[in-house]
Amino acid sequence: MLTGVLCIYMVLVLLLKDFAQPGTILSALVLSVPGAILALFLTGSALSMPSMIGLISQKPAGERDVSAADRERRELICASCGGRPRANESPGVNAA
Repeated sequence: MLTGVLCIYMVLVLLLKDFAQPGTILSALVLSVPGAILALFLTGSALSMPSMIGLISQKPAGERDVSAADRERRELICASCGGRPRANESPGVNAA
């Protein structure tokens, strides 16, 4: 089990290029399930189908953070390439 957690951590480090944010994501995922069960216990609610779907859908929350980081990186790359002329837009190539 420890090997699996370390593999997930290393993949997140490679994706996010940071050592702290993957730890935050993994700790949030670990703490979310007991927190949800505690909330069900405190409110006296049963473990119903909607609550099970909510528990299962907590896993992609960390993946949304990764996609947000990818989106930001993609926007920065697009912004840096915006001022450069492309091959078909360079002056004199398609001049008639």
